[in-house]
Amino acid sequence: FPVTIPHPVYFNGTNLLSVNGLRIVGTDPYRFPKREVNNQSLAYVDRSTTTSAFYGGKPLHVMAVIAVNGRELLDRSIGELRRILEPKNKILQLPIDGVQRKYNNVTLTNILFTGVGGGYAELDIEFLCADPFSYNTITTEVLNVINLTSGNKSYPVTFEGTAKQLPTITYTVDSFTNGDNRTISFSSPLQDKTITVERTWTAAEVLVIDNDNKTVEVDGEGCYRDWE
Repeated sequence: FPVTIPHPVYFNGTNLLSVNGLRIVGTDPYRFPKREVNNQSLAYVDRSTTTSAFYGGKPLHVMAVIAVNGRELLDRSIGELRRILEPKNKILQLPIDGVQRKYNNVTLTNILFTGVGGGYAELDIEFLCADPFSYNTITTEVLNVINLTSGNKSYPVTFEGTAKQLPTITYTVDSFTNGDNRTISFSSPLQDKTITVERTWTAAEVLVIDNDNKTVEVDGEGCYRDWE
């Protein structure tokens, strides 16, 4: 049998190793995302110029084998795998250099079978990731501010690289006097966007703004979703 990888691969929160007899033998996360380039002809000359060049979907491959006792069990394992991979725009998590990374908005495009015989099959599982970037599964704290006692504060945060960052903002209300119908707002002056939560606040409540999943929650209860 091919050498298997001990690290798990997750799709939509399900470990692919949970499929009976399935083993991961390799991943291919290093392909460059497809770049969608559009050209436009220049007036009165036989020339053109590039008007846009956006990175589109990124292909991802997971190579696996299924080894079970007989064709009937093989068919069951393949059916189970297809049910797991059926949803679209889900999170794919796989190991890169021994570290788990996640890709957002991933959809299965094809499963190529080779070497099928008896209870054995080799699989090349092809995915397309609409988001060309991968993300760490461990949160990194970039700013920690305590003892906020005045209304308006500005704390600039600088990120390295060119990828757009999607931070998670956690705000804990330590104490509150007359918290009826009060607002807490977070703004991005560069993008001219503001998120405001108006409610009756009490001490020890925790406000979490998750820019990755586009959710706003107070003590785990959602209060707004799906912003642009």
